[in-house]
Amino acid sequence: MAKKATLFGLIVALAVVFGFVSFRQAPFEAIGLVQRLGYWHVLLSAGLFAVCLWRSLRAELRAGWAGWRAGWRRSRRCWR
Repeated sequence: MAKKATLFGLIVALAVVFGFVSFRQAPFEAIGLVQRLGYWHVLLSAGLFAVCLWRSLRAELRAGWAGWRAGWRRSRRCWR
């Protein structure tokens, strides 16, 4: 999990650096681009983030869910 968090931090840092460098070169073009495509870009980015997050944590989430369900079933048996 630490490896994934480190990689995510590196990607965020690179995105911030490249974003500031590219928008500093032509600020008026960047404003026009964001005005025309900003909503769709954010929507696409959020969707891709959700898909990648699900793919990277799927096995861990399933294992945690299976453990929770097994513990819940055991606790139900105690009450009968």
